[in-house]
Amino acid sequence: MKTELQNRHVATIVEEYPRTADVFRKAGIDYCCGGKISLNEAVEKCDFDKEKFFLEVEDKVNQSSEGAGQIDMKYLSIPSIIEYVQNRFHKDLKEELANLTPFVERVAGRHGATQPHLLELHDLFEKFKEEMIAHTADEDVNVFPLIVNYVDDVEIVPVPEVKEAVQKLVEDHDTTGNILMRMRKITDGYKLPENACGTYTLVYSRLEALEKQTFEHVYMENHILFERIDELMGQHA
Repeated sequence: MKTELQNRHVATIVEEYPRTADVFRKAGIDYCCGGKISLNEAVEKCDFDKEKFFLEVEDKVNQSSEGAGQIDMKYLSIPSIIEYVQNRFHKDLKEELANLTPFVERVAGRHGATQPHLLELHDLFEKFKEEMIAHTADEDVNVFPLIVNYVDDVEIVPVPEVKEAVQKLVEDHDTTGNILMRMRKITDGYKLPENACGTYTLVYSRLEALEKQTFEHVYMENHILFERIDELMGQHA
């Protein structure tokens, strides 16, 4: 792997090569809230084969470079990015949290006595659900309209108010990111036990998919939307 790529921030690599996010997520590397560290620094913090990891990242870099048809966010306005985030993530997230709840409860109830980590997994899922429902509602009702108003007329909304609102969202992202990392840790990377039943398998599969979707969601806000807002505020400082 090129040294130049190893020295770049994880978040920047994901922005340019989106498919690398899958490698970082499975390795437990936070490319959303903790993405402002170099790839080399991130690897040093993890316990796995460094050379193998770099090869996997390089493979995803090549796949991303060959990909076509992806939306390039730099061509979208801030209100358009907000609309994209809401349409792509918010509705599906609420539906999946509601639909997945009874399955998580069932697995914890059936297997929690002999596999205590499933009881913790249930509690973490409930905490994650509560945090994300409140978070997306705050975005939809309060923060995103505030940002759109600021973009429309920077004289209407004070900059400190926008900064405070965005910072609160970033802190929410830190909280939910930590929950997801803990869920991955106690499930050993969503590794199924032998003879896992259908419901057990379904829960692990859908929780891992939910994790992936959430990290994409958080990344898009932290490193695309919020950075664009910072740039705009900097122009009117």
